[in-house]
Amino acid sequence: MRRFALVALTVFMTSAAGQTTDVDVWQPFRPLIGEWRGAGEGMSGRSEVTTRIEFALGGQFIKLSTTAVFAPQEKNPDGEVHEDVGFISYDKARKKHVFRQFHVEGFINRYVLEAPTAEGGVLAFVSEDLENAPPGWQAKVTYELDGEGALLVGFHLSTGESGFKCYSQNRMERSAIGGTEMKSLTANLMVADVNETVDFYRDALGFQLVMSVPEGGNYDWAMMSNGGAEIMFQALDSLVEEYPAFSDSAVGGSLVLFIVLEGIDEFHESIKDKAKIVVDLHDTFYGMREFAIEDNNGYVLTFAEELEQ
Repeated sequence: MRRFALVALTVFMTSAAGQTTDVDVWQPFRPLIGEWRGAGEGMSGRSEVTTRIEFALGGQFIKLSTTAVFAPQEKNPDGEVHEDVGFISYDKARKKHVFRQFHVEGFINRYVLEAPTAEGGVLAFVSEDLENAPPGWQAKVTYELDGEGALLVGFHLSTGESGFKCYSQNRMERSAIGGTEMKSLTANLMVADVNETVDFYRDALGFQLVMSVPEGGNYDWAMMSNGGAEIMFQALDSLVEEYPAFSDSAVGGSLVLFIVLEGIDEFHESIKDKAKIVVDLHDTFYGMREFAIEDNNGYVLTFAEELEQ
């Protein structure tokens, strides 16, 4: 049985965040971009930690924001919330990355990346200056992705009388931005006649009716599926009643549903006389073999299969 995967509103992009130069000065940091959540352990006790790493101000800087929540515990009877915000810049004159970090406790640390680091290695920033810290102290902060893809962040201090000692160590997993994970995306298309649309998707494309409202007669809404692809259809009048903003909208639109499947040549042969082909079967520069049809409502569906390497 063919396997389908549906991606609505698919856009192929070749742009990248950050500076565009012959040498990508941000390359060592790109794998760290995102939101991370996990736990920390150190001299102040255990904590729940969230760190967000993102490009800022047109990609000229990398911004790092961290919040660590310490519940009351033996090492920290009153508990506390620690926050820090920092910016990494690239000093073109020195050819070094500089990290300025601002702590809620009033400390301001300026670090420099120790040395160019190979991809997958440890990024270690050593302090050049600590504002509001005792004289002679130094700090070091390290970032590393472990073999399981977790982000390890270490904070180390030296009083000047001895080497660096670990003050805290955080281990975090990548999280969805804002802590919200999207579970699924299903298109709900406005159609002129739900029953006619169900017939088209069943007879031409092999979809099966999953549910409908009402269960028989003239449908106001229906859901259909084929393998891993799901799609919903709702009658114009019903949709406008639910979403008045659609009152001036027409059925069909500038929307392309991109459907990945296996056995595209056989599938193309089986439906070419049942549906209007709007893009002929062809191989693309991005490694897919695909064609596109227009359904009975004017929506465009592109079917694609990854080319063998």
